[in-house]
Amino acid sequence: MEEVGGVKEVGEGEAGDINREKNMTGAKKYRDLVAWQKANELAFRIYKLTDNFPAEYAYDITNQLRRSVLSIPTNLAEGCASLHTKELL
Repeated sequence: MEEVGGVKEVGEGEAGDINREKNMTGAKKYRDLVAWQKANELAFRIYKLTDNFPAEYAYDITNQLRRSVLSIPTNLAEGCASLHTKELL
């Protein structure tokens, strides 16, 4: 295992899912990241807000808003699951 800039880089065989060595933020899981928590809360709020949209918008703006807001926490979680730390720098 190599240490780069105070962060231990995990080798291929040493990756333990999302629960691996602490990353630069000190978080062990993506759910510990403040950015993920705020993005997840925003997603819940948008889903609740779009529930009240008129039915004629169900496949237009409602769908677009929901898909776009879900991409934020999803991308953060995916970055934390990566085997290297470049996304976190």
